[in-house]
Amino acid sequence: MTSEERRGLLPKKEEDEDDSSTESSQVVFNGGGQSGSFALTNPDPHYYSRGPLHVPLLVQLSISLGLFKYVPKPIFFKVLVYILTFIGYATYHMSRKPFSVVKVVLNPPNDSSNGWPPFNTDDGKTLLGGVDNAWGFSYAFAMFFSGIIADRVNLRYFLTMGMLGSAIATMLLGVPYYAGIHLYAYFILVQIFGGVMQSTGWPSVVSIMSHWFGKQRRGLLMGIWNAHTSVGNIVGTIVPSFWANPTHSDPNPAWGLSFIVPSLIMAVAAMLVFTLLVVDPQHVGLSPPVHTLESTKFSDTETNASDERKAVVGVNGGSSSTNSGVPQTSPSPVQAIGFFRALMIPGVIEYSLALFFNKLVSYTFLFWLPYYVKTSDEDLSNKQSDWLSTLFDVGGIIGGIATGLLSDCPQCQSPVLCRQSHPCSTEFVPTAIHW
Repeated sequence: MTSEERRGLLPKKEEDEDDSSTESSQVVFNGGGQSGSFALTNPDPHYYSRGPLHVPLLVQLSISLGLFKYVPKPIFFKVLVYILTFIGYATYHMSRKPFSVVKVVLNPPNDSSNGWPPFNTDDGKTLLGGVDNAWGFSYAFAMFFSGIIADRVNLRYFLTMGMLGSAIATMLLGVPYYAGIHLYAYFILVQIFGGVMQSTGWPSVVSIMSHWFGKQRRGLLMGIWNAHTSVGNIVGTIVPSFWANPTHSDPNPAWGLSFIVPSLIMAVAAMLVFTLLVVDPQHVGLSPPVHTLESTKFSDTETNASDERKAVVGVNGGSSSTNSGVPQTSPSPVQAIGFFRALMIPGVIEYSLALFFNKLVSYTFLFWLPYYVKTSDEDLSNKQSDWLSTLFDVGGIIGGIATGLLSDCPQCQSPVLCRQSHPCSTEFVPTAIHW
């Protein structure tokens, strides 16, 4: 059978008709027996000829050994993907937080002379804000390109690279303590690099989740999953606080460890993602969620409007065929769209603006809340002010889950978003004025 016949470009020969469906519905990765092979849900053999490159070696080995005879494979992989993406993006937020914790050491509110040059001056807070802006602008700018790249590359590699890059950037912020670096430009450049690396996280994990989970109970599912931001912030506050707590006997603690320890945690998480994460259910012979199937059919209809024969994606290893039993061509893969086409999708601009203002408030607290709590009550130690600031993220976990549950109700998404944004905006104003 020629490659043209496999792709449906030429009519299939009658003698090849019997084994064509077998070729297009099953791939044996490691040969021999049921434990070493699994059925494919996409009838295009060229798509799955690249399967082993997309599936981590450890997962391939588990399939080959037949471990899923005793564990429901769909549930196992969904739980695994859910946990890995949760941990992965939690570490992204964890690595953003240490700088806000260390600010009280770099520029002590009551005695800047014990701080770290160049931040231990009267305009130290302005300099610290400049470092935050370097990260924020580079993150926002790089996000446009990260989203485009994420649609076109192996997401497991892309996410792993971003996590390792973010870990390196976080570690570099702790190097000045040991190397005696006091150059303001150093902190700016490291934060720019960190912002670029951090931009790889969100497009990757959201895309991976969309491959595995459909629309059913999506609000509650994503409400719980989205707690990764708050969990990451909490861990990223508590862990660095142990090394950013100056005392009378030690006015200059080893704050470099406040960056190095979280960076090591993130590097370990990156290795877990690389060795265990399966980006797409079809890579391990599982059916994609309903919305993925609909998107694939839409793409096929759009590109082959004149062809009345619609390809049917086989489930549980079934081949692609019409009612007449004639094997059909595979659906065209969903193509990535450009920036301006994405803007035309209904709701994108409105929800982007809503998210912009919510993030404006949340990132203000992320960067400055520990410092603000410390300046508000001089009797609190640095560690106490850090831990107290985590209550904001505890509320974020509770509110996110509750909001997700409410958004599962029909026609509730917009009212819930509006109700959440209003108190957030009105309560922040007097807080900012007081500070």
